[in-house]
Amino acid sequence: MKRGQVTLFIVLGIIILLVFLFAFYLVANLSGEPLEAQKLVVAKSKLQSESLRYYVESCVKKAANDGLMLISNQGGFIFNGQPGSSISCTETSCTPGGMITIEGWKTPYLITPNPVLVPQAYPYLKFPCAANMSWPYCRYNYDPNITISPFIAVSSLPYLYKFEGEDSIQEQLEKYIEYKTNECIDFGGVTNITGIPYLIQSEMPTANLTITAYDLRATLKLPLKISGEGSYPVIEVQEYEVILPVRYGHFYSFVRDIVNKESADPGFDINDYDTLGTYWPGFFVHVQPDKNSGGGDDLVIIRDDQSFIGQKMLEFRFIRANLPPVLNYTRGSGYSNSSDFIIYIVGEAQRLDVVPFAVDPNEDVLQYSYAQWGQQFFEKYIGPGQSQALPIQGHEKWMKPGYDPISGAAYVIVNKTRDLGKHKFSIKAEDPTFMYDLQTANISVWDAAMFTGSP
Repeated sequence: MKRGQVTLFIVLGIIILLVFLFAFYLVANLSGEPLEAQKLVVAKSKLQSESLRYYVESCVKKAANDGLMLISNQGGFIFNGQPGSSISCTETSCTPGGMITIEGWKTPYLITPNPVLVPQAYPYLKFPCAANMSWPYCRYNYDPNITISPFIAVSSLPYLYKFEGEDSIQEQLEKYIEYKTNECIDFGGVTNITGIPYLIQSEMPTANLTITAYDLRATLKLPLKISGEGSYPVIEVQEYEVILPVRYGHFYSFVRDIVNKESADPGFDINDYDTLGTYWPGFFVHVQPDKNSGGGDDLVIIRDDQSFIGQKMLEFRFIRANLPPVLNYTRGSGYSNSSDFIIYIVGEAQRLDVVPFAVDPNEDVLQYSYAQWGQQFFEKYIGPGQSQALPIQGHEKWMKPGYDPISGAAYVIVNKTRDLGKHKFSIKAEDPTFMYDLQTANISVWDAAMFTGSP
């Protein structure tokens, strides 16, 4: 064979090889593109699988349960510094009284004394108590929706819904569920979920919480990014929902009514919680007294035995600070509702009974004591605006005989020749921590002989 023919065959062979390689490249690429697309479709379909949905929803449910347990046992707060918290205040600044740790829970003071209304510094105004003897707290007009001055206490209970204000329970729980769900989800390697060489990664979810009277629904939108070698990432937003069978909307209304009633109505006995309009069968209020080293502050635990978080009963906990008692005007023989005075008409020597009435917002047992006229001295009437102080004997005092320090009822013997005219005496109602309300009572003693028909 000639040398030129050999060269020609070599050139033709090279051309044929190049054509074959080019054709192979085209076939490989044309056949590979549908395969990648098919893999992507399969990967995206895996996002709808029951196993993946169950996995994500289990994370959402755990986050919702844990968050609800935490925020309810901490009086409506997930405090700054705790994982998943979204509020700006701290353990010591969220409420005027801060918080104390009880049984592992950071329990806040939701009921604290009104700083502008403390009897020792700013006595309770009693008007118009003289016209309405049935109310020991007659200066207070109770509104179940507000607790503001001049109410005896201040409420720090957070709002339930976002539209009511910042740092609501709804908003806090949504942020907590987002944080904890994202922390929970871990898809692992590239084949754990899809079974093909594509990686599924979760991005930060968005939670929406719906609170009704009968349940709590957490809806979570979760962006899932699907990526594989040689292909652009694709993001699919999946939606998941869990329902917690807790009567939280109405339960919160009952908690709010308890807190507001305690703050605004000194005569309300918390043991009468089942008389409130928001009470439902299954609600229960338990008070553990004196949880702060003798300060008289109480732990209040409100439960719903028909709502459970996992295996535990729904509870809401907070601290009720010790509040001073409220003392009403004093009833006495011949008391006039149109006057601040006990008007007493006396013949010779007659007994004057006085029955004060006070209430304590914390249901403490009160001690009563008397001072000034009838206890430390008597006064002899000389003329208008003039009187002479007289020594007093022990057996003549309010406390001896007839004084009952628990009920406050007492009497003295009023003598016409000594006690005519106007006098003042004070009555103090005091709780075991020495918080008190003090009132000055006025007595006007008249000679019965001055009135027609009197002896």
